[in-house]
Amino acid sequence: MKLALYDDGDGSAARGVAHEVFLGDANSMLVRIPPMIWNDVKGLGQAPAVIAKCATIPHDPDEIGQLDPFSPDIPHDWSMRHG
Repeated sequence: MKLALYDDGDGSAARGVAHEVFLGDANSMLVRIPPMIWNDVKGLGQAPAVIAKCATIPHDPDEIGQLDPFSPDIPHDWSMRHG
């Protein structure tokens, strides 16, 4: 799986930078995503994959923003790449 992260927060040191993390059998890990970071996942392999999202506060659908993953507002290329 490819996990893409993007920070567009005002005053953030990482503002405007897209990051990607590749996860799978050979690279399983716990990823902590801070609040207000855009994130999405893309499956890359043929085998089923599992992601567990564990929140520290109750879910509130009014607090969640959604954006098309291909939106020009997030400068990320969803094709598979490393680096």
